[in-house]
Amino acid sequence: MVMLHSAKIEGDMLLKFSQRIQNDCVGVVDMTDSTIISSKLSDDDVSKMYEIFLNFMAKIIHKYNGKVIKNIGDALMFRFPNIDSLDSEAMKNMLECCLSMIESHDELKNELNAKNIDGLDYKISVTCGSVKVAESTTSNISDVFGPTVNRCFKINSFCPKNSMVIGSNLYGILKDFEEYKFTQFCSIEMKKKYDYSILKLKEKNNSSIT
Repeated sequence: MVMLHSAKIEGDMLLKFSQRIQNDCVGVVDMTDSTIISSKLSDDDVSKMYEIFLNFMAKIIHKYNGKVIKNIGDALMFRFPNIDSLDSEAMKNMLECCLSMIESHDELKNELNAKNIDGLDYKISVTCGSVKVAESTTSNISDVFGPTVNRCFKINSFCPKNSMVIGSNLYGILKDFEEYKFTQFCSIEMKKKYDYSILKLKEKNNSSIT
């Protein structure tokens, strides 16, 4: 029997937190320098920029059967729910989704340019581990919480532009995949404060990922 904890705001039940814990790969794709870019655009163009960026990334996520959770400012949070870390095809599919985001940089730029908006850059981070699920009473989309989600947002801030970083726990699952090469990404702050390492996706099939 699943026990539920309810969160109420102003008397209206919005979320039901399940004690059920599941294993997810959680990702964040975050626009960079959005404040600077937005300051040079009209309000209408700012809205267009966000709409194009968020929808563009959401389409890629859906193509690889990922689930979009929500947008948080200029970032889009997504997940691959109940993923089996021993299923190499499932893990590679998740990686290919993120690679597709990186490799579609020019395509996104063209869509923005068509609306007279300059191209933009973004950062992708992914972690894998246990999450708690919150079912919304106002939406069919579930939210997730916990250390796995928190780490994903933390490591995203250290990611170079148009690149992908992962946490050390996910690297432990992916390190034997010969198609993908990862390199240690120096983050003294993360290692010192959280004892957590970050790795950057460097290559796939000897092709550089910049």
